[in-house]
Amino acid sequence: MFDSIPDALKVLQSRLKEHRDSGNMELQNGDHGYASSPSNIALIKYWGKEDKLLQIPLNNSLSLTLGGFRTHTQVRVLGRFLPHGHETSARPFSHKFALKNEDGIEIENIISDKMIKFLDAILFPFAPEISLSVQSQNFFPTGCGIASSASGYAALVGAIADLLQIKRIFNREEQHYWITQWARLGSGSATRSGMLGDDDLFVCWERILENGEVKLTTTEKIKHHPLWDRNLCHWVVVLDKTPKEVSSSQGHLLSKNTPLQIVRLAQIQQSYQTLKKAIEEFNFSVVAQLSEQDAFAMHAVMQSSQPAARYLTTPVAQFISHFVSFRNRNNLNCFWTLDAGPNVHLVALKNAESSVEHFLDDYMGLENSAPINIYKNKFQQNCLLLGRS
Repeated sequence: MFDSIPDALKVLQSRLKEHRDSGNMELQNGDHGYASSPSNIALIKYWGKEDKLLQIPLNNSLSLTLGGFRTHTQVRVLGRFLPHGHETSARPFSHKFALKNEDGIEIENIISDKMIKFLDAILFPFAPEISLSVQSQNFFPTGCGIASSASGYAALVGAIADLLQIKRIFNREEQHYWITQWARLGSGSATRSGMLGDDDLFVCWERILENGEVKLTTTEKIKHHPLWDRNLCHWVVVLDKTPKEVSSSQGHLLSKNTPLQIVRLAQIQQSYQTLKKAIEEFNFSVVAQLSEQDAFAMHAVMQSSQPAARYLTTPVAQFISHFVSFRNRNNLNCFWTLDAGPNVHLVALKNAESSVEHFLDDYMGLENSAPINIYKNKFQQNCLLLGRS
């Protein structure tokens, strides 16, 4: 995996090796790092990859950071560095993983070859002797469309950054690059959850062209009108907590075999630029319209692929229909969106908050409605936090 990472990231990895070779980096059994990362919900979706290994997306994407839905991760060193000049590539231990859900119950069978290769790649070439014990907990439902992989990989990379104390080695720009690039190599949407800063409510992930080809991506916060900070409300309506039958990774690959992906990509850049402008100007109606349109477009691609990835299930469609009718009937400032999972995100302005909550209460009482759980987000700590301070 190390051979496929961007050249600029290889340079930073070499800097870490130089730091260790000079005697300024010591890691031994029991040393630990910690980070917590927010989830995010894409308003302009990332769906489809140009390069699987480098996680190069087919289109730019833009997300709303969900600071109240976080993954907390601790990494602990297994093994130690040997004295300088006596390094060995043999590891005395294997990487260990423990993931807990929002109820504190450990989730089984999460160890994968991808995760092991990912940790090996991060530790190469400066720390081949050690392994990591990873303990992680999501404070929201896992694997059902609330971007647990995004916050999970971002928190994992952040915890390793804390362990390595990269702030002593890299400047602020280099720290940002190291974290967001490693996060996206784990999970593309994780790059939008790996932001270091205090003003990361809206984040974009953009493709960068070099000689007409996309070789790099960049992740940046979006300049937004200050009214967003004190006027937004967000809920996740969980209609099905079971893990997805078709993973996001599988869905990205399947998107290549439907002509609707070509139609979606043809107009998405214009929608992306229009949405950025609406965020800067606090134009809620445009944000709502474009977010719902792109959600429908992405799910049309999913459902027309072969085999189909059906996340817009009958209960989801029923809920959206009731919500849109209620919203339009009462002329409310709110909208829905849906990621790769059968659960609906609702976004509203404060002036619609009580109305949306009344709607949710009434919907749960409908005789024919599916059982639902509602999680309300609090927009706080909308960035990656390193260490426990």
